[in-house]
Amino acid sequence: QWAAAGATANEWNTVQTQVWPGQTYNQVERFFTNGDFMQNNISVEGRSGRTNFHVSVSNLNQEGILQYESGFRRTNFRVNVDQAVLDNLTVQSSVLYSRSKQGREEGQLFDLTRMPAGVDLTAEDPFEPGEMVLTVNPTDNESPNPLYELRTVDRVGFRGRFLGATTVRYSPSEWLKVDANLSYDRSDIDNENFWPKGYRTPNPSTGYNDGRIYKYGSKTEGLNSSITASTTFHLTDQIRNNTSVRYLYEQEDFESFNTTGYEFAVGDVPTLNNTNSDNLSAGSYLETVRADGYFIITNFDMYDKYVLDALVRNDGSSLFGEDERRQWYYRLGGAWRI
Repeated sequence: QWAAAGATANEWNTVQTQVWPGQTYNQVERFFTNGDFMQNNISVEGRSGRTNFHVSVSNLNQEGILQYESGFRRTNFRVNVDQAVLDNLTVQSSVLYSRSKQGREEGQLFDLTRMPAGVDLTAEDPFEPGEMVLTVNPTDNESPNPLYELRTVDRVGFRGRFLGATTVRYSPSEWLKVDANLSYDRSDIDNENFWPKGYRTPNPSTGYNDGRIYKYGSKTEGLNSSITASTTFHLTDQIRNNTSVRYLYEQEDFESFNTTGYEFAVGDVPTLNNTNSDNLSAGSYLETVRADGYFIITNFDMYDKYVLDALVRNDGSSLFGEDERRQWYYRLGGAWRI
């Protein structure tokens, strides 16, 4: 090893000047692998009478590039329908459902950076026949073999998503138009980490050696809606007025839970009731948000030269205290086209 002149050599200021003795391995090459990517799409669309429709299904499969990692899979289903109920009444609707599964490896890239070149990560452990070597760095007893982690620990996440929206447009006359829309969004997340019974660690661990399981789930629901009425009047040949009145409502509900248990009674049964009841812990969380608002906005265009604009709006949100929950807003503007 070499250090700067006059400096005391230590692990922070020295570099290797000699070839590593014996056989060496490309640890990065062994850690990563080639993964296939495949995506399929099928869609059908058409028109029948007053109806336009589109239906599609897509499937994505990405194996990933980490050894023993489950990769990413996703399936989407979508339906769009536009319906002209009457000449002055249309309805547009869309629905999307998505389901995905993804591996959730954590920390193995960091452990890879601490692996010496002269250690075979795939070798058999001399102290555990039939098992992959666990401690591979003689100078660091805290960093386990990252390939052992990838092969042994199962970390997987599932996600579901539903999106639905409907818009209705009604024009009863030339001077009046009404738009109403409603959208719903739901997201479900389920994550699970599983350490099997007999899981090995560089140092004894009561929380992991006899197996461990962690589960997390959450659900988020969002609802957005609004209705808007717009009028257009020609007060005179030279004065036009556009006025809109709108009401909107929004809500979001979130809930989650997490639970952990360790010390399995028997192996290969990844359930919470298979763990020691004294080693179970759980938590949960709830959050609800509500908001609404209404406004009126009017605009005058006079003689193609002068513009006058005014707005009055009131918004409310449950995120603020009772005394500050609702607020008024105003706007007044004008323009002169010289």
